[in-house]
Amino acid sequence: MSRFIGLLFISSGAAACIGGAAAFWSLQASTTEGSLWPLPALALLDWGILGFAGFLLARLGDAAPGWPSHGLWAIGGALLPLGVIGTLSIGPFVILSAVLFLLGAAASSLTRSKITGHDLRWMAGGFVGHLLPLLLFIALA
Repeated sequence: MSRFIGLLFISSGAAACIGGAAAFWSLQASTTEGSLWPLPALALLDWGILGFAGFLLARLGDAAPGWPSHGLWAIGGALLPLGVIGTLSIGPFVILSAVLFLLGAAASSLTRSKITGHDLRWMAGGFVGHLLPLLLFIALA
């Protein structure tokens, strides 16, 4: 049952990432006359790719139970700095998708036993590992 709940949370998080990125891209393209490149296009593309990667990891979890849950923790953590940096625009939606991914990762972890410090280290690694490219995106823009 917790596997199904985890997949439901992760699928919802992936839909929020991909759908949110597409909706904001469309909104930005229709309201601005200038180019969307490099920002906000890179941030929106990043958001959508993280959602798609999380969904793929969840589906791989059905084939090889156990190992993808660490990646789900990392993706949930990676979404957090994007939500903080985009606080005034996409931030609330990114935080929502991060919470959905972290709930799905927690449910996936509970299928094998419990949430451990190792899972939380993966989340912190995703946070720090994604913060650096985001700051590079901002510096390039």
